[in-house]
Amino acid sequence: MSIDKSTLFSVFNKARAGSAGLDRGRVNRALGYVQAGRVALLDDGTAIVSGNAEPVYYVSAAGCDCPDHLWRAARCKHQIARWLLIRLQEAQPAPVAVPEPVPAVTLEDDIALLWGA
Repeated sequence: MSIDKSTLFSVFNKARAGSAGLDRGRVNRALGYVQAGRVALLDDGTAIVSGNAEPVYYVSAAGCDCPDHLWRAARCKHQIARWLLIRLQEAQPAPVAVPEPVPAVTLEDDIALLWGA
């Protein structure tokens, strides 16, 4: 998915403005994950988040399997990154498929097809 930066920052700013109870540092790190393409959403809504030196974490609406979430029982940067990516996908228009042009068929092409010339 191609990320439109202005849409991403619009979503990010809304998250920061409404982040009562969220650690702003975690929100900032979540943005970095999304920008770096380290968040992948699966069809079932689960996200896979990978970092540099850390393992891959599986994130769902119910929670995350990272130690930060398990020990603090609060939203971690991986959950926030999943949320940001979902909101980004909702905010970005779906790409429009452009059909390939059909080559023009000439009279010579028709004759060649019919007579095998």
